Amino acid sequence: KASYGKLYRGFESLRLRQLLLLRFNQSAKAFEFWNETRMSDQKYHAISKVEAIEDGTAKSYTVANQSILICNFDGQFFAIENKCSHADEPLECGRIRNGWISCPAHGARFDLATGDPINPPATTAIKTYPVRVVDHVIEVAV
Repeated sequence: KASYGKLYRGFESLRLRQLLLLRFNQSAKAFEFWNETRMSDQKYHAISKVEAIEDGTAKSYTVANQSILICNFDGQFFAIENKCSHADEPLECGRIRNGWISCPAHGARFDLATGDPINPPATTAIKTYPVRVVDHVIEVAV
């Protein structure tokens, strides 16, 4: 009987793990569906041709009354708020290197993908926006 009890407990634990894994997978799929649905609800605006923004450069555009900076780093496009969170200065003249942009006023750096500040004096992140390229046209969701 002792071995049967151990076997039963092992099965119970295995079954519990299977149920938890099944529930986790269902939750993950539900989240992916929710996230895709939420992202598809956003309105994308055509901004520019891909060729208009050379690698290592950025251009400012006004979209839905917001100043948005489109940055090209290593052929990947990023859309960020065109305003330093520290000095409220435009970032459009900032240097782009290694996935970040620097503020021309005080040198604060922001991650292009997340908007997070990398160094002082900035301590607050800037907004980032979803970007996609459709038929060589850059589109941004605002």
